[in-house]
Amino acid sequence: MVTAGVHLAVFVEPFLTAVLEGRKTIESRFGVHRRPPYLCIAPDDYILIKRSGGPVVGLALAKTADFYQLSPSVLADIRERFAYQLYALDEEFWESRASKQYATLIELEEPTEIKPMAFAKRDRQGWVIIDRRAEAQLDLR
Repeated sequence: MVTAGVHLAVFVEPFLTAVLEGRKTIESRFGVHRRPPYLCIAPDDYILIKRSGGPVVGLALAKTADFYQLSPSVLADIRERFAYQLYALDEEFWESRASKQYATLIELEEPTEIKPMAFAKRDRQGWVIIDRRAEAQLDLR
């Protein structure tokens, strides 16, 4: 039996509010290394939405998850196709991702604000897998 995965995603403003208000419909995570959520999230996984330095304030479902190995042309294509849904219309956003090698784009479904809930987390990771689907599905080599 395959069950849904559960993830914790840390958000900063203005992206947090944009997600909860439905203005940001795709969450992106860019990295130099293949780290979660790259190849670790799947459709129908749950995402707990945590305010950076604060509590969990929302919940969303992953509708789709797409993974990219980046090059300048792939990054340009992502920008052209998804900038509006990513809530990433400023040049600084894209410049800061120009040196990244991997990207995960997650279409968010039904983002819902919830009563703030404390979550003990002291590291600086922006994404944490709380419950994996099936170990066999994860291959970060």
